[in-house]
Amino acid sequence: MQIPFIGGAYQARSSTLNAQKCMNWYPVIDDHEARNVVAMYGTPGLKEWLDFSSQNEVRNMFPFGGKLYAVCGATVYEIDNTPSATSLGSIGTSEGYVWFSDNPTQLMLVDNEKGYVIENSALTKITDVDFIRPSSLAFQDGYGIVTEYDTGRFWISAANDFTSWDGLDYATAEGYPDDVKCVLSSQRHLYLIGEKTMEVWYNSGTGDFPFARYMDTYFENGTNSPATWISFENTVFGLDHNNQVVVLDGGAIRKISTHHIEYAINGYADVTDARAYGYVDEGHSFYVLHFPTGNATWVYDLATNFWHERSSWPYDSRHRSNCYAKFDGKHLVGDYENGKIYEMSLNYYDDDGVDMRSVRRAQAIHSDRKKIFYHELELDMESGVGLRGSGAGSDPQTVLRWSDDNCMTWGNEHWADIGKLGEYKTRLRWKKLGSSRNRVFELMVSDKVKRTLVNAHLRATVGLS
Repeated sequence: MQIPFIGGAYQARSSTLNAQKCMNWYPVIDDHEARNVVAMYGTPGLKEWLDFSSQNEVRNMFPFGGKLYAVCGATVYEIDNTPSATSLGSIGTSEGYVWFSDNPTQLMLVDNEKGYVIENSALTKITDVDFIRPSSLAFQDGYGIVTEYDTGRFWISAANDFTSWDGLDYATAEGYPDDVKCVLSSQRHLYLIGEKTMEVWYNSGTGDFPFARYMDTYFENGTNSPATWISFENTVFGLDHNNQVVVLDGGAIRKISTHHIEYAINGYADVTDARAYGYVDEGHSFYVLHFPTGNATWVYDLATNFWHERSSWPYDSRHRSNCYAKFDGKHLVGDYENGKIYEMSLNYYDDDGVDMRSVRRAQAIHSDRKKIFYHELELDMESGVGLRGSGAGSDPQTVLRWSDDNCMTWGNEHWADIGKLGEYKTRLRWKKLGSSRNRVFELMVSDKVKRTLVNAHLRATVGLS
């Protein structure tokens, strides 16, 4: 019989019969409405693209004017596609999220303390006496827009000039007396996201201050995690103050996180440092959500509506990517601690030379609490994917193990060949697997090879009691 081995993540309150895990795999479906999963692909690996030779986090990156700009520690870099990096100088902080935005001639960044402008490859601090302490940054209709730290106010720059600010060019989010945590521009709407509420503004084109509030658009969703809010694929995503991942869908808030993922998020000691980015690859649009304190990375796939985890060494820790930019046709991500930028690609099967472990923990198998005798399990997996030569990955293996006590303990590891290069008829089979009243199978692959899991077939007999 075919068993439900492939699918998305399911994070339960504890180890239960339904506890599933989907780490460094992502599901693919053939029918979006029915959500019929037909395969699981390995998530992309990493390869070093640039090393700043600094043991600091790459805080954020932004492509502008044919160059890539990055903040690593306190240093701001201009990078070409060779790649070669030039230091433009330093900002006043060395860690934490950095916000970027651009107009036709300038690139602006803020670090929750000060604001800076890059123009003609020169970095300068904003010295206008009317510029306030910024907590986030956006751009719309020629205006730089910043929220003022620990207030409900937001300010706008002069038109297409991030260096010029007027002490009268501000407004206040007034629907609820909470501080505005971040501002986001999407489809010419301006979202002011507070601690507990959200307002939507627009450019009315009238008066000295052009932005006005939609009086009938108001959401009781705020945030403790401002860097998780992004505009991506014409949709606004973010982690709200209830630790639910939400999207703005047709003028309404819709929750996309599951109860079990929310339980995991609520278990993290701090979510204020959470951050997110989005990217599109081979028809899949991924919202990547990092929890530095929680040491975890959750990913939502818009193409399938499934969640999965991503992890780097040591296993079950957060993914190494701290930020993202699409530059020179490459998916680039910055490391959270070692000053490296990687190219992220489905053609790489490790994390810059370090093994990447893909784990699938399937749904529990049971039959009204009757004992099941497992005769044979066969997995349909793309075989013959071994690398050339005789080194690592030339003879790839996969490991199967199982638990018969609600994932509290696990049995021995059982290895099987995926197939050396060209051995396309290799079958992954395990026989004489014992018996259990409920069983959870778990598959792991860590060899540096392509990973595609299609299906699972089980030959078993159900006992009388």
